[in-house]
Amino acid sequence: MDVKKVASYMAQRNQALENRALRPEAQAIAQPKNVEAEAIEDRVAFSQKALEMARNKVAMERDDVRVEKVETLRRQIHEGSYTVDTQKIAARMLDEII
Repeated sequence: MDVKKVASYMAQRNQALENRALRPEAQAIAQPKNVEAEAIEDRVAFSQKALEMARNKVAMERDDVRVEKVETLRRQIHEGSYTVDTQKIAARMLDEII
């Protein structure tokens, strides 16, 4: 067995592997490009409910939320002592229309 031949073979093998790793663009060029696939864009669409939830989350994280008033109203509703002022609601509805 000739050691030189084995060493020569291993050197050629290593060089072939290096050339393959260094030239990945050669494989990309050889493949035909799909023009239709390049025209397609990725898009994300959120539902109205998801957008509303995101807005509500942002609103709840703001400092201007009156936590005490919200808790008071929540407690009144739970106890059944919360009353709706129908005159006030009607006045606001008319203000928005006019």
